[in-house]
Amino acid sequence: MADTFEQLIRERNLSARVELTGAFCMDQCSMGASVRVGERVYRGVDPRQCRQFFEDEIMPALVQGAQP
Repeated sequence: MADTFEQLIRERNLSARVELTGAFCMDQCSMGASVRVGERVYRGVDPRQCRQFFEDEIMPALVQGAQP
């Protein structure tokens, strides 16, 4: 999932606006993969859907001025 996010960030030249860091569980290990966008945490993100997640959640946050 991180590889896909890295690729999407590069493709869209967003490295100055998007910080991608790894974390273990984010205190929600039983909920599956978690992603934080700004202050919001999404739990149970399906790695097979990370491209769609990027479009649906991360890109709008950037437009609204949030720092994912």
